[in-house]
Amino acid sequence: MGVSEQCGRRPRFTMGNKANLIFLWAMLVSVVIMATRHRPFQRTKGINGLEKIIVRDPRGRSFEVYLYGGQVTSWKNEKGEDLLFMSTKAIFEPPTPIRGGIPVLFPQYANTGPLPSHGFVRQRFWKIDANPPPLSSHPSSTAHIDLILKSSEADLKIWPHKFVYRLRVALGHGGDLTLTSRIRNSDVKLFNFTFGLHPYFSVSDIRMGVSEQCGRRPRFTMGNKANLIFLWAMLVSVVVMATRHRPFQRTKGINGLEKIIVRDPRGRSFEVYLYGGQVTSWKNEKGEDLLFISTKAIFEPPTPIRGGIPVLFPQYANTGPLPSHGFVRQRFWKIDANPSPLSSHPSSTAHIDLILKSSEADLKIWPHKFVYRLRVALGHGGDLTLTSRIRNSDVKPFNFTFGLHPYFSVSDISQIQVEGLQNLDYLDQLKNRTRFTDHGKFITFNSQLARLYLRTPNKIRIVDHKKKKTIVVRKEGQADAVVWNSWDKKVVDLGVEDYRRFVAVEPVEVEKPIILKPGQEWKAIFQVSVVPSGCSRNQIQVEGLQNLDYLDQLKNRTRFTDHGKFITFNSQLARLYLRTPNKIRIVDHKKKKTSVVWNSWDKKVVDLGVEDYRRFVAVEPVAVEKPIILKPGQERKAIFQVSVVPSGCSRKSCIPHT
Repeated sequence: MGVSEQCGRRPRFTMGNKANLIFLWAMLVSVVIMATRHRPFQRTKGINGLEKIIVRDPRGRSFEVYLYGGQVTSWKNEKGEDLLFMSTKAIFEPPTPIRGGIPVLFPQYANTGPLPSHGFVRQRFWKIDANPPPLSSHPSSTAHIDLILKSSEADLKIWPHKFVYRLRVALGHGGDLTLTSRIRNSDVKLFNFTFGLHPYFSVSDIRMGVSEQCGRRPRFTMGNKANLIFLWAMLVSVVVMATRHRPFQRTKGINGLEKIIVRDPRGRSFEVYLYGGQVTSWKNEKGEDLLFISTKAIFEPPTPIRGGIPVLFPQYANTGPLPSHGFVRQRFWKIDANPSPLSSHPSSTAHIDLILKSSEADLKIWPHKFVYRLRVALGHGGDLTLTSRIRNSDVKPFNFTFGLHPYFSVSDISQIQVEGLQNLDYLDQLKNRTRFTDHGKFITFNSQLARLYLRTPNKIRIVDHKKKKTIVVRKEGQADAVVWNSWDKKVVDLGVEDYRRFVAVEPVEVEKPIILKPGQEWKAIFQVSVVPSGCSRNQIQVEGLQNLDYLDQLKNRTRFTDHGKFITFNSQLARLYLRTPNKIRIVDHKKKKTSVVWNSWDKKVVDLGVEDYRRFVAVEPVAVEKPIILKPGQERKAIFQVSVVPSGCSRKSCIPHT
């Protein structure tokens, strides 16, 4: 018996009234529209007439793949947001590869063999595979396309091995994107190859500061009077700031010594005295000074200023015949009105250039002519950067040791820990420079400490538990680092309790003195930022590769081990990680999303817009260290799957996969 007789009477549907006919007609129309709108794929013309395939699923998610290169160039969620990055200067003209999306790299990854970098299949025209062989153990999908590429006569001239490459691109039920590669040896002899995919993931900003990361921005609408008044006030304040903001202010400091005050449009600032070329203040937008100055600092030449960031050249500490820490911190510097071009310097909102040239008096105690150029700059996130350039202007070579000696302001030295120096060797300067290895996870302070750490990483963190802030120190060109606090040792120009309010983590080059030939220039970058503890300074961080070996492709593929918890970006980065796990996470703090490590930074790339590097990160699945060997008739399969989930979701329930 039917339901109407079992479980109560259903309302009877008849064709006899107008409302029901309209409802039925609307239902039929919607079914027809859905049937005509949703097709497995659409073949159309893309940029410059190149053929592309658009694949949509019933929920409106989609991807696009060009037959040129078999290259996915777009992957959109149901909101229409593109999750892949395309260069603003991408060239869609064969034989140039397309910059962005997901290029396919075969039969060679990068320049690891005799072929052109990244092989040639990304420069070939693929076809739709009308009859693909069955694909076992492939993730279920809502929509997909199969492509195929067979080696041509032209290919065999540059790589004499016949192959068939099948590629399935698919959308999963959760909106994830999966690329399944199948490479078959269709030759009579075996061959080997390296392989990779090169996904460009779209991110909010590879380097943006914490203010945009750690907290929700208020939503702004134009729909009410209060917001219009607010907008008007903002415009007025911008005009006022624009008229008030000058690059720098030259004024008199303590005891009449000249100093330069540099402010950016957001009210952040630093001060630098021409005596010593010494930064003595670095303030955030709240006016908090992030550097320490002794309560007994003596601003009277020739005494060095105790605090801020002294410059130590041409000798660090007492490592040579000169007075401790050299003499440039006791010289009067000048503003460099015409600084020489500075390549690969982090972009800034405000800066000042200083210069010091060796004098006749200097040559009497150190007989080498030099020019020291120093740029002090505020970054977009409020970070402070000091770039040192030392040129040998003499006719003979010389060597030197070097350091900066930043005094960081902290709540209480007993509440501080320094991270990032574990398992490194150091020279204990309180024990006649005896060499030890630091096996602790971090450094804490309960007595005087003066250690010279050797061959240190480029990033060191100072965690202030009381202030709940972390000072992030980054350095380039300075291999060593000193951690120092005087504790209660009596120092003439240091107040009795001053030792509690500072810690010094110093970027230095000491173990191996630098040798400069005549006319040669040496450069070092020191960058420091302050972020809330527990929140990464960088907008983007890559997780899941800690404690792995990698080849640094910017340093002739030198092998290193990554001891960091995650990867962040503050300069160009190109690392080949070896024997990686199957899952890697890309966390975007601004978008509060996680995508489941190449970035060009500001390196000039012909087909990449000037600011494009800020909008992508590449985490590439590759097989490079051990080339793959295929016997005749053998097939190799690789699966690459990526999804985007809200950051902070349960690791068990919605961890993304790559």
